[in-house]
Amino acid sequence: MGRSRLRATRAAAVAAALVSVAACTGRVASAPPSFPERTWSSGATPTTDGGAVGAVTLQPPCDTTQAGAPTTVQGWNDWAFGFERPLWQAADVGASVRLQDGRSLWVFGDTLRAEGERPRLVSNSMLVTSGDCTSQVVTPSQGPVIPDSPTGSVCWPASVAARPQGAGNQVLVGCSRIQRGDTGGGLLSFTYLGLTLATFDVGPGGAPVLAKTVDVTPDNPDVRQVNWGTALLVDQGYLYVYGTRAADAGGARALLVARTTFDQAIDRRSWRYWNGTGWGTAEGAAAPVIDGTDGVSQALSVSRIGNRYVAVSKVGGDFGDRIGEWTAPSPRGPWRLAASLPVPPRESDGVITYQPLAHPEQRLASGKLLVSMSRLPEKLDDLAADARKGRLRFYELPRP
Repeated sequence: MGRSRLRATRAAAVAAALVSVAACTGRVASAPPSFPERTWSSGATPTTDGGAVGAVTLQPPCDTTQAGAPTTVQGWNDWAFGFERPLWQAADVGASVRLQDGRSLWVFGDTLRAEGERPRLVSNSMLVTSGDCTSQVVTPSQGPVIPDSPTGSVCWPASVAARPQGAGNQVLVGCSRIQRGDTGGGLLSFTYLGLTLATFDVGPGGAPVLAKTVDVTPDNPDVRQVNWGTALLVDQGYLYVYGTRAADAGGARALLVARTTFDQAIDRRSWRYWNGTGWGTAEGAAAPVIDGTDGVSQALSVSRIGNRYVAVSKVGGDFGDRIGEWTAPSPRGPWRLAASLPVPPRESDGVITYQPLAHPEQRLASGKLLVSMSRLPEKLDDLAADARKGRLRFYELPRP
């Protein structure tokens, strides 16, 4: 891997953790034109059967009744550090959701592929797991599952939600829409522009097929904007869309929430914002449900577990030294920090840690809550030499 490619890899791989910092650089002189709706196209009609030429495929295919899913943190770390595919060597984020057929869908940000694969780095990827079997999602172009925009913007997934659709599922992925800078600009050469939602159809046992992507918020390089879609929650007929807002670059962020429905999520006119006393139409009146004093990181997870709601994030921002678990009786709160787990912002071998996410659909024998952490080595040569340094590490927290 050449030096310029390594610089580009580094700038990309920390995307989810550094979106707010990157926006401060102002390296994009003017916002690129929006792409209000893009539809996935490969020159062939996408199908989920895995057999047609031009179809999105799962490689290798997994039986939906496959057994042997890990039930311990050590088992999940064995999976993370032992699994690899030609088109999936390392990636951050790893938000997950359970499908109706029992499988789990995982969405990732910038993804490093095996030496010799082209492109070596794509802006997003997906895996599907069933028991101890893991499939990579392969598009006909073998590019990202959510294509880059012709304007140069890319989608870095931050969150995922699913609802039943027949015997399968419709899946919604919340993407941070990013404009990359020049590779010579280094680590901060990219700018957060807004929220894009990508919709996938997943048939029983099939591959996720991208139906459409929609820019829900307009292009805006202002670091002070709310980063909507950093967590998604489906609950009791509503889709809750969480957003984070920075007081300063890289520091703790306040958490805000809007609600809509799954069908209407792409239409901002349907959103209602929690303003502290009720759900209103004015985004500007949205009130923090977790303030930014010791707040959350840029992206996080929010889940319903039993009759409680659980938010998992770094305490104090992207590079805090604790994974926090906030709980609440409703999606809007009131939230309280119920538990935390010390974690090193940098591991002993120079690997930085960021963006913890909960995976409540994966049950542990301990009865606790499975949590993943994104990781990236500070030295790029280390990532090229050992892709495992850019893979998730798993922990556990109390399960409400």
